[in-house]
Amino acid sequence: MEKGAKRHPTLGRGVIVGANAQVLAGRGAVLIVNDLDGAAAHETVALIAAAGGVAVPCVADVSAAPAVAEAFAKAQQAVGPVDILVNNAGITSQRKSLEELDEATIDRMFGVNIKGAIFCTQAVLPAMKARRSGKIINTSSIMGLAGQRRGSHYAAAKAGLIGLTKAWAKELADWNIQVNAVAPGRVR
Repeated sequence: MEKGAKRHPTLGRGVIVGANAQVLAGRGAVLIVNDLDGAAAHETVALIAAAGGVAVPCVADVSAAPAVAEAFAKAQQAVGPVDILVNNAGITSQRKSLEELDEATIDRMFGVNIKGAIFCTQAVLPAMKARRSGKIINTSSIMGLAGQRRGSHYAAAKAGLIGLTKAWAKELADWNIQVNAVAPGRVR
């Protein structure tokens, strides 16, 4: 990535997000850091700034379309349109057997992992299409490919994200928008 004008939202926080954000900021990316927890978003922005990068905080529940649209509109007003979207918001596996799963747990898992990726992508897509350029990276999981004992809802949500990635890659290719997924294993 060249130094300069790339705007790259990093969704969520944690070890992998913080490290990725710092590398991208070091290469000149201007980051939009979204987190449901406003204090965590501001903390990540402060770490990026301390390392010499530029970032703005964004606070939205990615499972709620209106919240995502509003937060992304404000963030893009501050730094410009998004060039690279990393759909990294997710709920890690809540270790439950099939019999233990309840509707609220399933809804939250799919709300964040699937609906969140859809709503965040919808928020940046008009500008990407207008520029005929963009990159979307969906963070899935190795469990979306391999399955997981006592975590079928997590495996299903991450497998669904892989399916979205394949479909979007075909759907958005005419606008030169690349869509890929990564499927990491356990991150410590």
